[in-house]
Amino acid sequence: MSEATSLLSKAEQLQSLARSIELGQKDEQQKLRVRERIVSLALALDRLETQVKLARSLIPLGIYVDLSVVDTGHAEFRRRANDGLPSNPSFNTATGKIEASARAIIAAINEQWRAWAEAKLSSLPLNRIAMLDNSNQKASRDSLKLLRELASKESLQLSDIIQFQSSFDLLLERLENVQDAPDELIALLQRFGGSRPVSLSEVSDNEIALLRLHSMDEEIFLRRKGA
Repeated sequence: MSEATSLLSKAEQLQSLARSIELGQKDEQQKLRVRERIVSLALALDRLETQVKLARSLIPLGIYVDLSVVDTGHAEFRRRANDGLPSNPSFNTATGKIEASARAIIAAINEQWRAWAEAKLSSLPLNRIAMLDNSNQKASRDSLKLLRELASKESLQLSDIIQFQSSFDLLLERLENVQDAPDELIALLQRFGGSRPVSLSEVSDNEIALLRLHSMDEEIFLRRKGA
């Protein structure tokens, strides 16, 4: 049994233990109060379980999230439960610690996911997009935009991870089938992307022809000064 599975199993025992406490109460009002505490505890455990499963789904990608915080709050709550019905503060403390554990795992997932996803994006030969035909250029830029959005997403879900992988593989396959863009084209595009606007008089006929040759003329827009 993995560490994550063992820790999650311990956390789930809290819920079973709390339910057994409820069954042992004869007073209806007391049962109601215990049931309310159990609902809050169960919701916290569900959120924690979701994040643990998400963290474990990242392992095949080489992303390892520290799950030791899953055990936080379990030992103290069990000790108090074994002595009888835990007090409201004990229930609240256990629930609060479980919620804090979930938040800590979310933060760790986000940090490591961003680092991994940005490294993957950096490995793409993006200068080759300029060598694709118009339709594939647009598709590649759309894919790149989606990948960047997924790489910086705050509330990551399993579907986002799957979508990132499939979109990345598709874009990489598309770029692997073309050559790198020539240096003169890259230099020209860098000029257009600079902080200072480039006037038409600074662009030669050969450079305009180069843009048209690689279907980049549709990416460049002219605007009259003062218009």
